[in-house]
Amino acid sequence: MQGNHNIQIQNPALLELVEAVADLFPQTSEVREVGADAAPALFISWRTEGSRDHAGNLNWGVLFRFEADLLERYGQLEVAHRERIRASLRVLAQSLQFSYDGAHSRSLFVIDVPRTLFDLRYNTRPQGASAEEDDADRISR
Repeated sequence: MQGNHNIQIQNPALLELVEAVADLFPQTSEVREVGADAAPALFISWRTEGSRDHAGNLNWGVLFRFEADLLERYGQLEVAHRERIRASLRVLAQSLQFSYDGAHSRSLFVIDVPRTLFDLRYNTRPQGASAEEDDADRISR
């Protein structure tokens, strides 16, 4: 993994999935496996120091939750399907908008990763659609 991320993950599926999104978060992020062994989740957190225009010492985080059986099945999937899952997870992470301002400010996101990302039927897309367009469309539903 690139960067200085502090990674504390033992689950092989989570370790592979974090590779898909780690570069989207600050290098000082902590990446942890949290939750029960039967259904671990991926938690990425970091702190900002602030600037002249924004408050400092804010904690930020994203919790990716998976259904227990999905992570168990992940290692059994074909490489191409695992790559599509990682690409879809990346699109999902890129859609997050952290904000300091207003009533809609959010510093923590909890993402229930859709079961459809692990569904083999999900591997089909309309003719002519790129993987990114297809993934973004399915995630937004």
